[in-house]
Amino acid sequence: MAFCQIEELEWGRVVISKGQKRYEAKDVILCGDLVPIDWNWKDNLGHVDTSHKTPLRHSPGIEKRSIQNVLSYLDRYSCDKVLLISKGVQDQLPVKEFPDYDTFKYAIYNETTNENLVKSFNRINNGVTSVCALMLHTTC
Repeated sequence: MAFCQIEELEWGRVVISKGQKRYEAKDVILCGDLVPIDWNWKDNLGHVDTSHKTPLRHSPGIEKRSIQNVLSYLDRYSCDKVLLISKGVQDQLPVKEFPDYDTFKYAIYNETTNENLVKSFNRINNGVTSVCALMLHTTC
């Protein structure tokens, strides 16, 4: 079973490897050994409310239900579970509301999209000691 790893990250583009397969995306949800999911901000899976546009470009931000959906993907794994939520390259994607969650079951971090986020994801998403889900926004 091959776990996702991020190979390249640049403005508006990420390249993900899963074993011998490579995927390219703009905004994507990654989790463990699952096939990368294009992050559609308008559907129920990953809804982002961008109606206010202030104080940040994508305000008020990622909906609680979107985070809950991604946490449910992590439930299939028995090792330590981490969710990384990207704020975008310029920190313009806020979280509207975090769901109530069991802090003993999950660790959730809200981080800027950059090489440090990529390194964290690749290190954590090993499937042996830990697994990581990532809601990745590759622009602003």
